Amino acid sequence: MRIRSIHLRNFRAHAEAQLSFAPGINVLYGRNGAGKTNILEAIYYVCLSRSFLTHLDAQALRWGTPFFEVDAHFTTLRRPEVQVRLLFDPQAGKHITVNRASVSRISEFVGILPLVLLSPADMALGEGGPSERRHYLDGVLSQASPRYLRHLLQYRRVLRQRNELLFQLRQGRFAGESELLLDTWTQELASAGAAVLAARAGFLTQFRPHLLEAYALLGGASETPDVQYASSDAAAPDAEGAAAPPLEERLRAVSRRERKAGRTLVGPHLDDLRLLLGGGELRKHASQGQIRTFVTALRLAQVTYFRASLAEEPLLLLDDIFGSLDEERTERLLGYLSAPDAPQSVLTTTSLRLLEPHLDLSAAENKAQEIA
Repeated sequence: MRIRSIHLRNFRAHAEAQLSFAPGINVLYGRNGAGKTNILEAIYYVCLSRSFLTHLDAQALRWGTPFFEVDAHFTTLRRPEVQVRLLFDPQAGKHITVNRASVSRISEFVGILPLVLLSPADMALGEGGPSERRHYLDGVLSQASPRYLRHLLQYRRVLRQRNELLFQLRQGRFAGESELLLDTWTQELASAGAAVLAARAGFLTQFRPHLLEAYALLGGASETPDVQYASSDAAAPDAEGAAAPPLEERLRAVSRRERKAGRTLVGPHLDDLRLLLGGGELRKHASQGQIRTFVTALRLAQVTYFRASLAEEPLLLLDDIFGSLDEERTERLLGYLSAPDAPQSVLTTTSLRLLEPHLDLSAAENKAQEIA
C-alpha cells in the first residue's frame, strides 16, 4: 500500500495543506510547531479512523472552524485507486467514505490501509504500565484481523455493562433479576474474552520470529528479545490459544471479590504483554538505549507481520525519532528504509542534517518537503 497524496482542511495547525508523496522515503522537515506531526496524524486518521495523539476528535479541529476534512489517495496491491475522505463536524460526528461509499462499521474499514507508527511515545511500551502494551497488542491485531476487532469491541461493550451492574450491586441496588442478568453478562464476557485470548496467543507465536529478525537488523544480535503473555490472575492462554482455565471459571472464582470491588477483576482488559531481553524484563533491567532499540524492533516487526498476515505492504510513519537514536541505530534504520523491499515511509525531522549523511534525498524514489 502506498499513499499518493493528502489534502487537509481546518486540521490542527493547517488551514489548508496539500502534499504528494514519493514511493520511497518521504521526509517532512521544519521547525518545531510547524505542523509536521499533524500531517502524520492526518494520515493516521484516514488509515485507522482515529488520531494517535488524542481520543477526542474535536481536539484536531482548527480553532474557530466548524469542521475538519482529510482527503487522501492510496494505491494498494488489490486496488489501484483508493480514496478515503474523513469529515468531522462536532454536531454531526465523524463520517468516512472509501471511493465515495460510506463506511458504516469501523471494524470493516480498519486493516484496509495497514499502517505502522513509530514515535517517541513508544518508549512507554518499555517503561510504562500494562495498558500501554495492551494498546499495542490490540492495535496490531485489530488491523490484522477484522474478526479480532469485532470480538474486542463486543468484549468492551459487555464489560461496561457488567461493570455497571457490579457497581450497582456494590451500592446495594439489588433487584430480583440482577443475579440472572449478572450470569448472562458473565457468560457473554467469557465468550468474547476467550476469542480475544485465543487470538492474542496465536499472534505471539507468529510474531516472535519477526521480532527476532527486526532486533538483529538494528544491531541487537547479542541479546535475545521475547514477548510473553501475562494474565492478571496468573492464568495465561496455552499454546493452543485456549484460556487455561476457562475465563468463565476464572470469573466465577472471584465473584465475591468482584461484588465488593464493584468491577470485573479478571480478563483480557487487565492482562499484560511482557517484554523480555536476555531473559530479563525490559522495564526493570534494560537501559534507555536497549528499550529504544527494542520498541523500534517491535514496530519494524509489525511491518513484516502485516506483510505476512495481510498480504499487503503497510505504510511506515516515523515521527521525530532520529534525534534520540545513536549514529549506528540511525544508519541501520535508514539503511532498512532505503532497501529495495522497504515499505513506503513518511518521517519528520527538524533538520535534514541528521539524515543527509545516511540518505540520498536526490533519488527519484525519495522526497523531502519543508513544512513551514
